[in-house]
Amino acid sequence: MSQRAATWSKFNSRQAPQRLGDTVYGRWNGHAYQLIRLLGTGANGTVWLAQENGRSYALKISTEPTAISLEYRLLKQLQENSPPDIFTVQGSRLGPFVYDLDDYTSADGQLHYFYVMEYIAGVPAHLDSKRSDGTAACQIVCRLLFFLQQLHQKGVAFGDIKADNVLVNPRNGEVRLVDFGGVTRFGESIRQFTEWYDRAYWQAGSRRADRQYDLFSVALLWIQLLCPGIDKIRGGGVRGFQRIKRTLAANGLKNCIPILEKTWKGGFQDADEMREAVQQAAASHVQPKFRKKVGRFYRKWDDVLEKDWDWTHWTVVGSVAVCMSVILRLIMIK
Repeated sequence: MSQRAATWSKFNSRQAPQRLGDTVYGRWNGHAYQLIRLLGTGANGTVWLAQENGRSYALKISTEPTAISLEYRLLKQLQENSPPDIFTVQGSRLGPFVYDLDDYTSADGQLHYFYVMEYIAGVPAHLDSKRSDGTAACQIVCRLLFFLQQLHQKGVAFGDIKADNVLVNPRNGEVRLVDFGGVTRFGESIRQFTEWYDRAYWQAGSRRADRQYDLFSVALLWIQLLCPGIDKIRGGGVRGFQRIKRTLAANGLKNCIPILEKTWKGGFQDADEMREAVQQAAASHVQPKFRKKVGRFYRKWDDVLEKDWDWTHWTVVGSVAVCMSVILRLIMIK
């Protein structure tokens, strides 16, 4: 048997990776990657931590060749044909480098496609922000906006911006962006999104890819970093958006509201304009310390003000006002 025939026999005898320790053999480039652990599962594939010759990589596997090819080509284009500052902000490369694109056939004849990229170590931004302050949140968001400005100039939106896709290295604060599966050309329907960061969920616009779609998601990421737990507000729409603004005000973050409202209206022309606004807001922000010492009485009224008022609430207020005016007139007559 020839060497080429033996190689094909080895490829076709391999099973699809379903457990730790399995090895993926590239059909065309001949690289072998041992799967170490599952990093995540997305809409169009799974991402594994893998090793080859003792070096760690992230391996994305899918049965959809178009999705895998699109992601690989975009990352390769950014990596090779763009200015260095697209991937570097203050010394941090925001996107992963890619190294290999290949496929393999499992024993049942199913063809699987994969690409190999740099393994990025870090924790999701919202987990790291609990040990940091507003300044760190501003730095994370501004680095992200700098990258998006360059990405948008290529006519595409990132799409699925969320805390889980923004990784921070706890040791040096390096910020990296992962999962380019949601990248979508302007004018097309967003390929992947997460509900809480989705513009359409809050009735702030359509689910068509444009600059403003990404900027709205970044604004929600920013307030999530500044106000942990605010992402528990659900329901969407205008009413839910009003609850978010009241929560920000109650936590001393009123300076964030104008930026949030502007993204809701699609007012920022590009990421650079929003980045300047975020920097100005961060510079003027002073975290009120007295909120830590408020008593039950004030917390109770915070809860009352947090509720949505309808016409019955205002009727009661109006009735009380009328009664008070009548009592005052009687006192004055006497």
